[in-house]
Amino acid sequence: MHTKNIYEQLADHLSSLGMGYPPSEDLVDILRANFNLKEAEVALALPTRVSPLIQQAKVIAVAHCPCRITANLGGRGCEPPTEVCMKFDDLAE
Repeated sequence: MHTKNIYEQLADHLSSLGMGYPPSEDLVDILRANFNLKEAEVALALPTRVSPLIQQAKVIAVAHCPCRITANLGGRGCEPPTEVCMKFDDLAE
């Protein structure tokens, strides 16, 4: 039986979010290139419900997705739009 590694688990976790990046081997490769094991563990532990954060934010911005930009720069072009990540307050300014 195959046990999913931390990057495969993180890919599944990200696919459940509103932006809905489907889990794939390309996504696992992008995550592996951008997160060390500890960072992947932390990202996997982040809650997926952000409604209170959005309701409390004073500034909200949409930004380019670093995962999709990295894929494009690595020659693994990405069809979906890149302006899909949300930033709040200080990061949004």
